[in-house]
Amino acid sequence: MRILFLDDDWERHSHFTMLHLGHDIAHVNCVADARRVLSNSRRFDEAWLDHDLELQYEPVRAWNLRQVYQARRFERYECCLDVARHIAQMPRAIRPRRVFVHSINEGGALRMMDCLKVAGVDVHRIADLRYEQAQLVRAA
Repeated sequence: MRILFLDDDWERHSHFTMLHLGHDIAHVNCVADARRVLSNSRRFDEAWLDHDLELQYEPVRAWNLRQVYQARRFERYECCLDVARHIAQMPRAIRPRRVFVHSINEGGALRMMDCLKVAGVDVHRIADLRYEQAQLVRAA
């Protein structure tokens, strides 16, 4: 099975690989790479998408947490809704057969799922990717 796995946490990538041994997994950690891989390779059976992706940024010297958040630049944050939109716009014959949203950001996950459902994509939500027997919440 060909799987696209998009997440910014490499520990989750390792965990996912251990749970899916023997499968062909394309690991990506940013929107640009996900779009490139989706557009330039043969069809994926599944795509696993996280919503919130934080890019690498230089350390911030600050006295408190508020200063840390204020110092981060908005353009260093990516949202996987862009990937969901990309998949929704792909021709049915080449887009992933199934999409799993594995974000703990419920609002973001629901926006991604709505975007994909409207386009007729078979989309599901994984409530918690940390557990081997993650509960699958089917899109209603």
